[in-house]
Amino acid sequence: MRSSVLAAGLTALLTLSHAFAGEGKTGDVRDVIQAKDFWDKDGKKGGRKWSGAEQAQLAELKTASKDDVIRLRASRVLVELAGKAGYYNIAKDDDAVAVAGFRYLEANVENAHVQKMLNEGITHYSVSLNTKRGCVCMLVESLGNKSSGGLNLYWDAEKKEIVEMQAWGSAK
Repeated sequence: MRSSVLAAGLTALLTLSHAFAGEGKTGDVRDVIQAKDFWDKDGKKGGRKWSGAEQAQLAELKTASKDDVIRLRASRVLVELAGKAGYYNIAKDDDAVAVAGFRYLEANVENAHVQKMLNEGITHYSVSLNTKRGCVCMLVESLGNKSSGGLNLYWDAEKKEIVEMQAWGSAK
């Protein structure tokens, strides 16, 4: 009798385990990250509430994925969730420049400077008014690692796109 109760309990646990096995797998997060509309939905600032399990999967994708676009997108989300994204001298809720900046990096993911940033790990980004140039600039950084560096992405407000990229520090 006791063994049949234990067997029934084990069967119930296995059934529940299989029912929830699809939740929280890296593949599920990968589907969200690689979606064509990522930047219009989940990739926007505050576009999705990421669970703790999903955040762990994002961290894994950031470092282990062989797809550079997935690594870049996971990096943006993780920087945002860590509170290491800043908006200065512009509207705090204006995410258009940051989205355009990351789309620009995606389009230029084969660029040696972008590759260096991905390999070092993006730790911060900020969007601010560059008073020297009179335009909005997005700064993507890798700080606190063996070396520090970054990319300055310059936004053209009329064209509504990034028009120039400058590497500095270890990103050169």
